[in-house]
Amino acid sequence: MKLFVFLVVGVVCLGISDVALARDAVEMGVTAQAYFLRIGVATVGIGITIGGILYSLGLGLWGRILLVNGGIGAVIILGIAAVLKILSAITGTSL
Repeated sequence: MKLFVFLVVGVVCLGISDVALARDAVEMGVTAQAYFLRIGVATVGIGITIGGILYSLGLGLWGRILLVNGGIGAVIILGIAAVLKILSAITGTSL
């Protein structure tokens, strides 16, 4: 009988901890997504600005490279965020 009580208590504790871990994992994912988006937007802005400065100073090749890469980065970073929002709206989950 004692073993049965220990098993029931153990299973209940494991069930409760799994729910808490899943909730923490969702919060961690949302936080990571927000940080990723902030860092991406900041680096894209810095890259485009430095590219424009280099282009205006006469370093056309380096300026163009940074401007094009900044534009590609902006499309990727902001596009991923938009796609994730669309998928979360379709599936009804929070990504």
